[in-house]
This record gives sequence, C-alpha cells and structure tokens, in this order.
Amino acid sequence: MDQLIKVGSKKPLIPILFSALTASQLGAWGQPQPSGQSIQVTPQSAPVAQAGFPTAPMQTTPVQTMPVQTTPVQAAPMQAAPIQAAPTPAKSIDITNLKAGRAAFDARHFDEALHYFGKFRDQRPNNLSVHFWLATTLSAMGRDKEAVAEYVDCLDLSKSIGLDSAELRHNLGNALVRGGYLKEPLFDFQRAALIDPKRPAPYLGLAKCLIESGNFDEALAALTSYQKNGGQDVHAILLHGLALAGKDQYGPASQDLNDFLNAVQNGDSNRPPDKDLTSFRTRYVTTGGVSAAAIDLAKRTLKEIQLRQ
Repeated sequence: MDQLIKVGSKKPLIPILFSALTASQLGAWGQPQPSGQSIQVTPQSAPVAQAGFPTAPMQTTPVQTMPVQTTPVQAAPMQAAPIQAAPTPAKSIDITNLKAGRAAFDARHFDEALHYFGKFRDQRPNNLSVHFWLATTLSAMGRDKEAVAEYVDCLDLSKSIGLDSAELRHNLGNALVRGGYLKEPLFDFQRAALIDPKRPAPYLGLAKCLIESGNFDEALAALTSYQKNGGQDVHAILLHGLALAGKDQYGPASQDLNDFLNAVQNGDSNRPPDKDLTSFRTRYVTTGGVSAAAIDLAKRTLKEIQLRQ
C-alpha cells in the first residue's frame, strides 16, 4: 500500500508504499494497538477544575512549632535485595508464510500465493498486510467478490487504529467496479484522492463512476487531475471523449474517441503534449489491457454522435 495517514489528518504518518515494504516490515506491521487517548498534563501546583467542581483558593493555617527531641539512631541490619530474573524477550513473529506468499505472488503463481497468505492469516488474523495481499491476489485471480471481503477486513482493522490508505481505497474501488457496483466505489476513489492527491490512478476510477452517474463536469475535472499528476493510461482518452459526448460537445468528443481507437490499433505510445489540459492532448501509453468492450463502446458512441449531428 502507499501512504498511511491518520484519519482526519492530512499529514502522512507512514510515507511508504505498501508494495515496496519488505517481508519483515510487513510481518511486523499491522498488529492493532490500543488507540492512544489525548492526555493533557496539568501541573500539580495549579488548581484543577473538574466538571461540576469549581476550584477554590487554598486556605492556610498557622503552624505551631514543637520542641525537637533527639533519639539515638540505630543502624538497621542490611538485607540483601532479591534478585529479579531478566525479562523474557518478546517472541518474534514467524513471517515464513508471508515471505513465501510474496515470492509466489511476484512470480504470478497466484494459487500458491493464496495458500501461503491463507496460512499466515490463520497465524496472525489481525495482521493488516496479509488481508491486503490476500485481496490483491484474489483480484488478480478474478475473484473480486472475495477480494472485496478481504479489503474490507483490512480497512476495518486500519480504521480501528486510526489509519487509512490510498492504495487500499483505490484497490477496493476497482474490485467493486469489476463486481458491477458504481455508487459504492465512488466514495473509495474520492477518499483515495483525498489521502494522496498526487496519485493519478484513483482519478481514473473516479471519472468512470462519475460518467456512469451522469456527472460529466466532475468527471472532466477528475481526468484533468489525472493528467496533471502524470497519468498516462490510454483509457483516459476514451473516458474524456465519453464525458464530452455526455455534454453534447460532439466535435471534441469524436476527436478523442478516434484518437483512442487509433492508439489501440496502431499501438502508438507517444503523442505530442498540448498546453490546453481541457482538450486532453497529452502523451499517453497503451498498457496492453484494452478490452474489446472498451473498443466497442468507443465505436458505438461515435456512431451515435454521427446520428445526432
């Protein structure tokens, strides 16, 4: 995962990518601790006002002196202090299964990764990272319904210690979208963008959900943020064209949709940048993951535009 921040705070708490964590860091991280309460220390010399109990000034009483009588002091016999045993060092966490799961995942052996992550979850059920990796593995296997359940478990554990993650929110949103949901992931994409506004990926998911809901202006704003933060996925051109078509701006919409189709057909990965962000003229790349459904959607939209012009 990416930056973890305190809920309600804009300052990063752990500025490190989840995917870049070493196995030992992943194993050590994620054990829920009691959430710290804000404690205010008041000097003992000052009167402390408690609810319903107003403070009053202290009153002094004159002190009478008494004659001092001396008594011979006898030395007490010395007693040996009891020997305390050294504290037992904390038991280290066995992360063998987590390491094996990460290695299998990196090798794209997802069934094997799922096996090892499942064993580590049985050992450490409250470990945040293992739920994240289980969810990510399940998503890679196309088992998005199960992935959502694991992401939600990870999110609940994170919130229990006051943490949140942009990558976790983004991944959860994507899994929900693939599961056919559109309203539910909207909040997760928005939250991901709020946590890490420099991360481009959530803006792409946000734009898709906004287009589906008919909020074309907000979708265009999300795509502009995606571009400004370095996003280069060719699907952004498709989404931009769809949003413009939704606003009845058929000329620029047709240009974007044709550019998308040409890019997919030619495999062109370069495009001269344009200073005008609103026209979405930018360098983009094809990721090899353009679906036939996306191509068909662009073609059908172009035909619809021709009928309306």
